[in-house]
Amino acid sequence: SGLSPFPSYKAHKNGTIVNAVDIYLDSNGSLWVLDSGIIDTFQKSIKKGPPKVVRLDADSGNILKEINMTDLVMGKAQYLIVDEGTKGPKYLYISDGPARSIVVWNVAKNKGHVVLLPKIVKKRKGFNVLYAALIDKKLYLTYFGANELFYLKTSGLLENGRVVRVGLKDPRMVMLGTRNHEIIFRLAGKEEILAWDTRTKLTEENLKIVGKSKPGMSPMTVVHGYGKLWLLESNLKSFLNGSQTEHNFRLL
Repeated sequence: SGLSPFPSYKAHKNGTIVNAVDIYLDSNGSLWVLDSGIIDTFQKSIKKGPPKVVRLDADSGNILKEINMTDLVMGKAQYLIVDEGTKGPKYLYISDGPARSIVVWNVAKNKGHVVLLPKIVKKRKGFNVLYAALIDKKLYLTYFGANELFYLKTSGLLENGRVVRVGLKDPRMVMLGTRNHEIIFRLAGKEEILAWDTRTKLTEENLKIVGKSKPGMSPMTVVHGYGKLWLLESNLKSFLNGSQTEHNFRLL
């Protein structure tokens, strides 16, 4: 058996998806793809299309909907969060690090708005990656390279919400995913994969190791399913050096 592109090459003939930077599979079998529209991001970036979200049928690969985010993403679309209700997705949240903002999209009403984050959500000069994780109706936010973690209640994303400071964290934090009440992450340059229960205080004592990356591999994302944690890792350094990348998907 081998791997094949999804969606199929035929669906890509007109450049439907330029650069898929994040994906989410919802409970109704739809795959939501965040497309930044930008390529060569490690060199001189080239804009090939608008930032958008593409909704696909996960079984057939057929495109169900395209949402153009040109008027909402002022910097760069980075991470996608899908907020589901009892009947499926209600809102999409997209982090835009360079613009220090969150794009909020109402799925039912087919319209969105931008939440500009206050200046207390600081980013270090030269670091524009804004991580986001949704747990218990709170959207946790932090910049890579920053020393603090914040959250904003999802209700506050709709109307005059208040950003709450959670506490200090390691500036090397790279968010990988969530599990129940936990944020799963790693520290850049380290092999340990860590978990923090958001119901506890953010301290080193409340962090636990849930796995380790293999030598030469960089953890890219963690998915929680069927009571287990699944890890996707790749030899990112080799890829950045121009070599053929390798991927590994395994249980923790």
